[in-house]
This record gives sequence, C-alpha cells and structure tokens, in this order.
Amino acid sequence: LGQSKQIEVYALDALGRPVANPQFLFFSSEESKVSVDESGVVTGLQPGTSTITVRAISRTTRSGSPATMNVTVLPPTFGVRVGSLLTRRGDTEGFPARIGLRLTPTIDQKGSQTVPPAMASSSAATSPTESSSPLAMVSSFFGSMLTNGLMTIDLDFDPSRELLVSFSGVQRSAGGYLGTGVGYVTPLDDFDAHKGFVLRFTAGTQYRATNRMSIPVEAVVDAIFPTTSILKPTFRIGINLGLDLFP
Repeated sequence: LGQSKQIEVYALDALGRPVANPQFLFFSSEESKVSVDESGVVTGLQPGTSTITVRAISRTTRSGSPATMNVTVLPPTFGVRVGSLLTRRGDTEGFPARIGLRLTPTIDQKGSQTVPPAMASSSAATSPTESSSPLAMVSSFFGSMLTNGLMTIDLDFDPSRELLVSFSGVQRSAGGYLGTGVGYVTPLDDFDAHKGFVLRFTAGTQYRATNRMSIPVEAVVDAIFPTTSILKPTFRIGINLGLDLFP
C-alpha cells in the first residue's frame, strides 16, 4: 500500500527470438486499487487485487495474446498506538494517556476453487435466487471486508482506568485512511463509572518508512452513550502516534 514497483517485461516473436525495441501498453483492471503508468510502474492505491495486462507492440505487427499478472495490495495487519486525549475524562485532572492495538484480519482466497462454466450454469438454473438470499448477501459483504482488509479491531487502554474495544470499517489509500466503527467502553477501576457504547470516527495519515512498516498519525473522535440514564453522552477527542506492520 503506497509503494511503487517496476514491472520487468520483454517480447518474443513467433520463433521465440527477442523483438528489438518493442513498445508496451499497460492496463489495470482496477485503477482505483492499483495504477500503472506508461513505463510499467505499478503503485498500490487501496487494498485489493488488480490484474495488470501487458501488450507488446513492434514496428510491424502487434502481439497476439497479451500477458497478465495479478497485483495484490495488502493493508497493515498489526499496529500499536500511543497517544493522549485532548478532552478531560470526567473530573480527572490532566489529559489521560492511551495505549492501543490495531488488528486487521484478512482472508486469503487463493485456495478457493473455480467452478467450471458447465457446473456454474447448471447451478444457476437449479437455484436462481440462491445468490440473492439475505444470508448470501451478508456473507458476501463481510467476506469482501475481510478479504480487502477493510475491518479493523481497535483495543485502547487507559492504563488502570478503562478499556475500549471497537470494530471499524476503514477505507485506506496511499495518503491516509478514514474509519467509522462501533464499540464498547468499560472502566477498570470503578465499575459504577462511565461505561457504554461507543461510536468512533478515525482520520489519519501515514509515512511509509520501510517495505513492511509505516508510521501513522491519527485523530480519533469517540461519542460515548452510557448504558445508564444517570450519565449523559460525552465526546472525546484524541491524537495518536503509532507503528503499523505489513505482512
């Protein structure tokens, strides 16, 4: 994600001999996820998979069948956060510090079997409404989120004070990310204190330090709705600095 790689290509004629000074055309099936320029440099824009098609063109003729390759853009799978709230927690003096973990589960679908066309048409004829059933739609939705790394589990600790767990849908790009999620916060010191459901909004950017590591900076807004009528809903704003690891 956010990195660029050069595709190494060459062309052969019908006899297997190298073609002198060929020109190449590059195409991406998912330009929103993977871009490719005229020189064959691919750049990961969003998590997902794209098919890159390469066609060689010589001065006299055009190659018959193009070459293809799949490029997969992976999100970070594990991250840590250290930050502080910019709003006070109840009557507590000062601004509480926070330590957090970020887990992004992904499912590899390379092992899935391809259904032959004859079997696919037969199955479609026998059960035309199976793919449109509510269960199939829900399974497809969550399967897509897990495959493309769009769901992140947030664990935030206010040391010895409270624990917050949330599940966020995150839209990532090469420049940053936006997330919206729901969760629950519970105190660790006083179980009669503020606890309830959380609506979380996250906006961040990252610096890609190495091939497998990036340094994110994010702002987090939590809207907390207490489970008791005694306490009123509150809003918290925090800033985090972290470290994300890529597979």
